[in-house]
Amino acid sequence: MRRGPAAGALVAVLTMLTTACASVTGGTASPVVPAAGAAAMAPAAVTSPSTATVDPSGPAETPVATPVATPVAQPTPAGSPAVPEPATDPGPAPDPAPANWADATDDEIRAAAGAATGATDRFWSESFAAGASSWASAGPWSPPELWGGDGFYDSDTGSVADCGDGKNYVGNAFFCGNTTSGTGFLAWDLQFFHRHLDLGRTMVDMVIAHETGHAVQARLVHDGVAGALFDGSRRYELQADCLGGAALGRAVRDGYLTLPAGAPDEMRRVASAFGGDPAGHGTPEQRDASFQRGFAAGDPATCLADPGS
Repeated sequence: MRRGPAAGALVAVLTMLTTACASVTGGTASPVVPAAGAAAMAPAAVTSPSTATVDPSGPAETPVATPVATPVAQPTPAGSPAVPEPATDPGPAPDPAPANWADATDDEIRAAAGAATGATDRFWSESFAAGASSWASAGPWSPPELWGGDGFYDSDTGSVADCGDGKNYVGNAFFCGNTTSGTGFLAWDLQFFHRHLDLGRTMVDMVIAHETGHAVQARLVHDGVAGALFDGSRRYELQADCLGGAALGRAVRDGYLTLPAGAPDEMRRVASAFGGDPAGHGTPEQRDASFQRGFAAGDPATCLADPGS
């Protein structure tokens, strides 16, 4: 999904996409729903994702240590108890996250995406295993493949994932799949996350949860679950927002995902930045309402009963 008019001067492009949500230049790619007998889209891309390349940094200069004289230990008089060395207070452990997410490095972005991917996959694995009667699917959850093994490609190096449909996926994040197979693959451009660091770290969680929501929709439609959408409509996008919210909400409450302290404000910023786009993802208010409905419920049934308007 793109950053809509409500984002003002914010850079245009998110893609909480369809079967490739909005691309940087080409609007919304329609979800692939092959006609009877049609082959699944881009099977080669699904089975053999390419590997993203990260721009290596130069070698660090090694500092020269200054020799320090070693004091000579004095012997302890016979019969005297040994005097232990005073303990050294190591101080607080360093915070692995940057003080300001706007300064996040490639590694920190990849780590955040890995945590979001793991949490959403765990939620859907547990949800499908529970087999809730209101939305029961045909079998266990089979997560979509991740492009390059972790979902990342890097357009700055010329490595760009695509759905084999000729669209431009530079600076994008998307699910590519269909209802014939009920699955596909997930991919996101490292540079896409860099360009939207101003929205906060929660944006990474929301994008990945939303795109995984599209993979869930493909699977549920494949399994004939009532209420599931995979038609490229605005309600389809809002349902993916709700499904993504359900995954993150349950993961946070069950303790296997930790969001930043400022997550509520960041959620609203993401909805504002990526709502109202021409790709039809919904207004900022609609996107926020759908995501928050799922987040509060932590239950896919909520999203299937009311995809949004």
